[in-house]
Amino acid sequence: MEYAICGYREYGEEYLCEVVDASRHGSRDVNPIVRVLRVLRYPFQHALYWPDVAVEIPPVEAGCVCRLPFLRAATGEEALRYASYETSLAAAQRNALQAEPCPAGREIILRHIAGEYHRQRKILRLRPWEIARRGEKK
Repeated sequence: MEYAICGYREYGEEYLCEVVDASRHGSRDVNPIVRVLRVLRYPFQHALYWPDVAVEIPPVEAGCVCRLPFLRAATGEEALRYASYETSLAAAQRNALQAEPCPAGREIILRHIAGEYHRQRKILRLRPWEIARRGEKK
């Protein structure tokens, strides 16, 4: 298995992912297909250029198979740091709560810790037959 750290830089998030299909990875315009295993850094809950403006960005769910931007290769230590998605999510939420500059952003993180999400993450999830079909040549 190949592991990678993936996520969106503009959201400040990082996920430990298993690479499902990296056949076209390396192309500047194509992100690898990955399965999300752990949360390493929680998404910012404030606007990128205005830290006093709150924006709710929920994390990507465990087991989600999707395309995410490749940030770097994962080390063995990162792959073994957390036992489950839930423990990594709790640690990432605690760290984000301490680092969040926006009071309204801290309230959003506290809501997320309580299990309340007012906004859903819109991300294209790939199903197993779609992944298999991508490997076929036309």
